[in-house]
Amino acid sequence: MVFLKVTRRFQLDYLKPSDKRYYIMDTPGFDTDDEKAVFGEIIRGINIIRPYAKIVGVMLVTRINDNRSEALDNKLITFIDKLCGPMYEAQITIVTNFWNVSEPEEEIVFDTRLREHLGRCRGVLGKGLKQYQHGRRYNAHGEDLGQCLKWRGNSEEIRGYAKAMIDRHYGSIDPRDPRIVQELSKNLPLHETEAGVFFGVTPPTSSSSSSPASGSFPRDETPPTNNTEPETEGGSKPSNSSRGANTNHSQSHSPPEQNGPGIGERVFKFLVTDLVVPIVSNYLTGGTLSIKRGGSARGFPSHLNPLSSRDQFLARGLPGDLGYRTKWAQAHNIFSNPGSKEFGDAVREAIIREHPL
Repeated sequence: MVFLKVTRRFQLDYLKPSDKRYYIMDTPGFDTDDEKAVFGEIIRGINIIRPYAKIVGVMLVTRINDNRSEALDNKLITFIDKLCGPMYEAQITIVTNFWNVSEPEEEIVFDTRLREHLGRCRGVLGKGLKQYQHGRRYNAHGEDLGQCLKWRGNSEEIRGYAKAMIDRHYGSIDPRDPRIVQELSKNLPLHETEAGVFFGVTPPTSSSSSSPASGSFPRDETPPTNNTEPETEGGSKPSNSSRGANTNHSQSHSPPEQNGPGIGERVFKFLVTDLVVPIVSNYLTGGTLSIKRGGSARGFPSHLNPLSSRDQFLARGLPGDLGYRTKWAQAHNIFSNPGSKEFGDAVREAIIREHPL
């Protein structure tokens, strides 16, 4: 799982840095007035994917150029402790990004902020946790050389360091389940889990779901069929490599294939293409923890088609259906025939111009 400050709903991404296959689940951060809703979204994601893949770790991503409050930092760190439980520190990676230093004095400030942040994390989560500075140079042994890189000109190098880190931190471990997965597996009500108690989740009312792990959140419905309008402008068709559905960096445990894709593979495909709104966090683009290939140099998601106006909307966390794009187009003085090539080209160019990644 990756805890991000920008993401509002959990999203899934695929990564294969070596011979292992990982699925990354980006989760919301807690800079919001509705922390229980954020917690509910995290639990929803865990419940959807845990039958099909194993959670092998958690990454806490923090912008080093963001002077966030110590209280918010401490609350998120404590939540991770409640979520993961004891003896999990070796599977936690503290990630800092946005090391786009413009002057030496700024680097000194960032280094001081990093020491303070790591000190708070170690004080709660344990000294055995791992760390990674995304945007700095590493040697072949995975050691931080303290040299800040620029995304423009060093993007491939930065991506390579991120992939190597994931394989280094999670490729050869014998992972234990975080506390929340153990609690949910025992059908413990959500309001009785350590994390649920921490956020003050209340027991479900008589009109709420009776699902043991639902707490005060509605039970996930059976995945709906895909009723969205077909994309007529070159919509993306995810390859096998984008059919992912795990948290942070988890190795797939899909059932073996027989005469075609197994049930796990089909569920993964459904999760990515039909169920999850692929909100692309700014933390995973533009010089942040971007580990994708394809698309723009700023990190356009590899499972989407940059030539599709639909996918350009999805990449920015916006609805991609034709109805929404038509309303958006009309609000921006685009009145071409919806669904036509002229419409798609005009809308695509406008969304890229107004909301660059």
